[in-house]
Amino acid sequence: MRPNFGRFFYGRAMADQDEYGLNIRERKFVELYIASGKAGKSWIDAGYSPNGADQCASRAISKAKVRKAIDSLRPDHSAKHQRVTPEMVIAGLHAEASGGETSSARTAAWTQLGRALGMFVDRVESKNTSLASELDALEARLDDEAPKMKIVVNQ
Repeated sequence: MRPNFGRFFYGRAMADQDEYGLNIRERKFVELYIASGKAGKSWIDAGYSPNGADQCASRAISKAKVRKAIDSLRPDHSAKHQRVTPEMVIAGLHAEASGGETSSARTAAWTQLGRALGMFVDRVESKNTSLASELDALEARLDDEAPKMKIVVNQ
């Protein structure tokens, strides 16, 4: 009779799984992938074979338990944390303008701060030409030259 090694291995594997059902290497892969965003490199760094690393990592990421772990462990990037307010911009520019490392950095920050507060107006020169006035000029020119033109009709 052949020994049943599968039951022994299965029992051991269950003990080594985390709360997402990942084994140690899968968990390491997930953590490396979250940190770097590079699936193939993370696969290899987690201890898996480099042969077909990109394909294997892609397959692993598509598994439900791995995807759930990635989504749960990834830092929160909600709109609340990424939202930049005008007050934040002005405060940051003021801090840079007051304590920038170089004079050019301070000057640039003061300039941007002034623009943000509407203190400077960028002037743009525009030339507005009317097509109607150009058409009128062409018609007048044709009227002047019309008597000089000779119309020849072939008979």
